[in-house]
Amino acid sequence: VTAPVISNVSGYTQGSKFTIQWATNEAADSYVDFTDYGEYGNGTLTTDHTLSFTGRPGDTYTFDIKSTDAAGNTATSANWQISL
Repeated sequence: VTAPVISNVSGYTQGSKFTIQWATNEAADSYVDFTDYGEYGNGTLTTDHTLSFTGRPGDTYTFDIKSTDAAGNTATSANWQISL
């Protein structure tokens, strides 16, 4: 029993909105855990993950990505940052 493998992490910004994308090698849910704001996402199992957020221009957001498969195995990425 192994956790999903998180890969191909990317992100882009557009004004006050930002999008974070990643892939997993097996179907898993999609969550982003922001250092100062908590965890957000959805429980839909997929291998292609996309989450969009609204932030404040000029702010930098630090987060890690979490994906859990149907068996309950959770993968957590390294910390990432995105600046608006």
